[in-house]
Amino acid sequence: SHIAMLGTALSGAIAQAVGEQFCGKVEASWAWFWRDLSGWLVRDLDSLEAGNGEVVVRTWHQVQGLFDVPQLGEIFWKHVNDEAPEQTHIYKLPLKMWGFLLKHIIDMLLLSVTNPERFYEEQFALVIRHIRYGVRAEYLTPMGKAIFSVFEETLGDKWDDRAQACWK
Repeated sequence: SHIAMLGTALSGAIAQAVGEQFCGKVEASWAWFWRDLSGWLVRDLDSLEAGNGEVVVRTWHQVQGLFDVPQLGEIFWKHVNDEAPEQTHIYKLPLKMWGFLLKHIIDMLLLSVTNPERFYEEQFALVIRHIRYGVRAEYLTPMGKAIFSVFEETLGDKWDDRAQACWK
């Protein structure tokens, strides 16, 4: 209900600032934007309250306790190659370096949970780097599936419904 009240207050402030132009498409655009934004806010707040961040951190630590970086690289490369073999050429890395790539990806994701301010500060440079590498938006889904496959393979039964939901 606090999010709804915030939306009403923001809508009123925008309407007051924009004046008569706050109607039709402008008002509909704001409603669409706020609906999506407030949905994300509610989801993130619910996730924080449920302790999902702790589950995410814990599962990654479990994986790191079971496998070293080069082993994870082999497992990760196998799953990326299974999901999207056309992507493996983008990362011209020796096989053992795929483990460092996975670690970097997961560390950045964990940063969003453990230090959101720093994560958002580093996000811009990360996006620019990936554009330079030739990474396209459609590469993200197979990469995410490959990461989930790494967790499933390395954690076995510990990769349960709760852990999967938290990572999603």
